[in-house]
Amino acid sequence: AAPAAPAAPVTHAAAFAGYAAGAERSYLPELQAAASRGPEAFLAAYTPLREAHAASPSFFCFAAGALRDAAAATADAAADVALRRLSCRVISNCLEVRVADAQALRTVAYGLLAAGDASRATAVLERVLDLAPLEPQSRLDLALVHMHAAVRAPGETAAAGGADPSAPGGAAEHDGGESRGAAASAHLVAACEHLAAVLRLRWAPRFAEVEYPALVLLRVARQACGRRGVAEPAAVAEAEALIAGAEQRPGATGPGDGSGGAESQLGLLVWLGWDTDKTDVDLHVIEPGGTEVYYGNRKSLETGAKLSRDFTQGYGPEVYLAPRPRGGTYRVRAKYFASHQASLATGTTSVMVWTLGDARGRVEGGDGRAATPGAAAGEQVGEPTLDFRFVRLDTHKKMADVAEVVVAGDGTVTVRGS
Repeated sequence: AAPAAPAAPVTHAAAFAGYAAGAERSYLPELQAAASRGPEAFLAAYTPLREAHAASPSFFCFAAGALRDAAAATADAAADVALRRLSCRVISNCLEVRVADAQALRTVAYGLLAAGDASRATAVLERVLDLAPLEPQSRLDLALVHMHAAVRAPGETAAAGGADPSAPGGAAEHDGGESRGAAASAHLVAACEHLAAVLRLRWAPRFAEVEYPALVLLRVARQACGRRGVAEPAAVAEAEALIAGAEQRPGATGPGDGSGGAESQLGLLVWLGWDTDKTDVDLHVIEPGGTEVYYGNRKSLETGAKLSRDFTQGYGPEVYLAPRPRGGTYRVRAKYFASHQASLATGTTSVMVWTLGDARGRVEGGDGRAATPGAAAGEQVGEPTLDFRFVRLDTHKKMADVAEVVVAGDGTVTVRGS
């Protein structure tokens, strides 16, 4: 008999197509069960699977997600840190595949940030900006990560293994002290610069109105700079002047209500973005009284909240803004409505949801601690809360519960997973 022909090598394109078609179902249950038993059990299951699936970054994304889910489910603080550190190591393997693909790198960055490694997430997003400078999402992602680094609570970098060197200029960040304050200030300045660039530069028509969410976020960053006594970069004044001029033009409007501009007060803001180009993911927020705010009902009569335009191309973002939210629980949901291109690099579309809260008082940091006693109604002092959630959607028209946001009567904002 003739000798068997050697097996054809598995190409990256073939591997990506397999994962886009749902190949993860063959191994993900095993990895999820192993992760629930701890890092050692996970590695025992993961190592042989890695050899079989190493051609695609999707495998590492799903494996890292299993570790993050296990970390969220454990009550053991040490196990939580160990699982999140291992998640960072696993998803970083995507970088070894050498995929010069902005979508894949965005997914890696979101995974690193979700596991607590803001430093490497920032470095990966800087690479995304190099690869995709003509997409405003590249700068919006960096602005959000820098703001997150500026306001996050002490100890949140445990998964990264210590100090966070991601501050521009290499300033190391420590819990407390002048070095932490200097690093936070540098992060705020970097966030302002990226947001000002989004407002200043011209973008392709499919990114129309991306300036509105950028302006909302810039005003939050400017307020934080003012509270810290941080000098704003010159680019901010230039960008604000451009926006002010645009708002004076006939026909200028705000987020669908004809108001123009962005509200200067931040009460509760939910920001939904995604990593797959030419994709439509819809943000839905169900308010305490049952009102659902989404693309079909963009202004709430219950709270006065507004939703930005419905982005059906690009990467979003869709933004819900309630300047004066009523107390109660807000359910945040994401619907994977349509995609005009396959998510071949990572197998699914990843959505990231940022929740910023600065309601009727001061919230100390990103963990929902109590508001400052005596803060007047509507007064904005101190740092806003800033929470990050990362969800992967793999089914068209699938509705996913992302988070619940609880606004207390004193302005305290708490975010918890759904």
